[in-house]
Amino acid sequence: MRVRAYRLEATLPSLLQRLEAARSHDAKAEARVHTYGRLMVGSLIGAGASLFVGFFGLTLGLAPVLWLVPALLLAALALRLLRWYARRSDLDNRKLHAAIRVIRMLHADTPVGAEAELYVDFRSYDKGGHKTGQQGRWYNSVRSKQYRHEWFRLTGALADGTRYRLAATDAVARKEKRKRKYTKIREHYRGLIQLQLQLLPRKHGDPGSLARALRDLPAPPKLRVRSTAVRGQRLVATLSGTGTMTRVRGRYRPTQQGTDTLVNGDMLLQTMLWAYDGVGRSLAPPR
Repeated sequence: MRVRAYRLEATLPSLLQRLEAARSHDAKAEARVHTYGRLMVGSLIGAGASLFVGFFGLTLGLAPVLWLVPALLLAALALRLLRWYARRSDLDNRKLHAAIRVIRMLHADTPVGAEAELYVDFRSYDKGGHKTGQQGRWYNSVRSKQYRHEWFRLTGALADGTRYRLAATDAVARKEKRKRKYTKIREHYRGLIQLQLQLLPRKHGDPGSLARALRDLPAPPKLRVRSTAVRGQRLVATLSGTGTMTRVRGRYRPTQQGTDTLVNGDMLLQTMLWAYDGVGRSLAPPR
């Protein structure tokens, strides 16, 4: 798999097999990226050292060392191109592991041979998402943009006949501040989860009772319930992370805080368990 969006329709075992193969290839791609990066830095350091030795060693007959400079610079350029190519197969681990974990766990509660539709987008929010707002023009020193990026969506059926649609979205607020020699970029990520359950009237009764049961339940860990709505026989629940992840890029090395607040496989599974806890409570006879 490459860094792009995929829409796959197959049985859960087939999807899991393909994602496991992608994880193996991703590990190799990450190793190549790190190796090419180290070799590129070594080539640049060698070119600088050769230039220094050759220039200051002219009187000592070390001028031929200067011939190493263009060779090492060409090697650094080639390694940079190889690193760029390897990064095209370096997938976002959070997204890949989330898809694998959700499919592996739901497989046990899925009818044999039943197909599911998986959508997973390994691109960044500014490549795969859509812009929902912008303040400031290109000539302003400070600009703000807002994005929504749905990077995971799984649609299928459970053993009891209930159809589900589980989706994860990153809501990103990006602020760019232009300095004299660089641009400082601050990004705030908030994770969103939407779960839709197509309920069966004979088994689950009125979906309104499920919505009321979910409102009485505590939210899953690290999540809060934003809304629960009923649309016919379909329940739609929207949850969000309790915190935000902040990433800052600028002159120095990028920094980030709060990565554990982003949506991952555990949060998606806990959302499913939370919803089915509500199903059980709504069907329980009144005391």
